[in-house]
Amino acid sequence: MKPENDELSTEDHLKAQYMYWWRQWKRERRFKNSHYEYFFTEYFDIPKSFYEDRKVLDIGCGPRGSLEWMPDTASAVGLDPLAKEYARFGISKHKAMYVDAPAEKIPFPAESFDCVSAFNSLDFVRSVEDSVGEIKRILKAGGFFLLIVEINHKPRADAPHTISASDVESFGFEVLECRTFRKLEEKGCYHSILDEGNLAHNDGSAEMWLAAKLRKKAS
Repeated sequence: MKPENDELSTEDHLKAQYMYWWRQWKRERRFKNSHYEYFFTEYFDIPKSFYEDRKVLDIGCGPRGSLEWMPDTASAVGLDPLAKEYARFGISKHKAMYVDAPAEKIPFPAESFDCVSAFNSLDFVRSVEDSVGEIKRILKAGGFFLLIVEINHKPRADAPHTISASDVESFGFEVLECRTFRKLEEKGCYHSILDEGNLAHNDGSAEMWLAAKLRKKAS
C-alpha cells in the first residue's frame, strides 16, 4: 500500500469528495439506492434475514441511503466525515442514523457491530491502516467486513491511496471471498463487478475493482 498523498490537505480532500456528490445531485436530483440491497445480500451470499436485529456500519456511506433497505429491527449507521453537509441532500428522511466522523476515529465501543461495509470508500480515507484498525476494533468476532474497492490506481485528489489485492489480504481478516474485475470504461464499480464475465486475473498493474467478503478472526 503506497503512502497517502501528503500534499493534499484534509480540507481539499473532503472538498473533492463533496463536489463529486454535488455534481451527482445536480444530475440526478433524487438519489437512487435500490441497488444496495443486492450487494449487501445476494452478491456476498448473505441472506437478508441475517441482518434482522443486527448492527451494521457503512463507512464512507455518502448521501444515497445505502442502508435504507435494511429490516426495521436492524440498527443501521452511516459513517461519513461529510454527513452534516449531506443534510442538504435529504438524508434526514432516511431511517439510518448518520454519524459525522472519519473512519480513522469511529466513535463507537469495541465489538459494537455485526457487519461493517466499505463500498468504494476505503481508498478515500486519510489513513487506510488506521481505518482498518478501527474496523477490526468495532467489529464483533466472527463479524463480516464487506469491501468493494478500486485497486492499483494512482493517487487522486479524492482517493489518495493506491491499494493492492495483497494489501487486502494483509489486513488481518479471514478472507472468505476475494474477486477482481476489469475496470469498465465509463462504468462505475457496481456495473463492473456485476458481470461474472468481467472477472480477471490481477497482475498488480492494471486498475481494477476488488470485491471481498472478510471475517474478523476470534481473538
